[in-house]
Amino acid sequence: MTPCAPCTGMPEATVWVLVIWALELTTGGLLRLLVGTTPWIYRDGWQVYGLIRLDMAPLWFAVGLLFEKIHDRLDRWGAATGK
Repeated sequence: MTPCAPCTGMPEATVWVLVIWALELTTGGLLRLLVGTTPWIYRDGWQVYGLIRLDMAPLWFAVGLLFEKIHDRLDRWGAATGK
């Protein structure tokens, strides 16, 4: 079964959301531990420890789709150049 064209990249974009949240939580936690604060402190929305906002998922999902488009294009370019 092949995925429908609009669905292509959706699982990967979901993984990107999780990766971005993990990076944001990890770097924010480390900065808070080492320096005592972070450049971002979320107080509004659905936030976790003031380090990530769950309501930003649609934005990060769109970023993940963009990353997948870039990846696919680079992959095609590499295949076309024989690298």
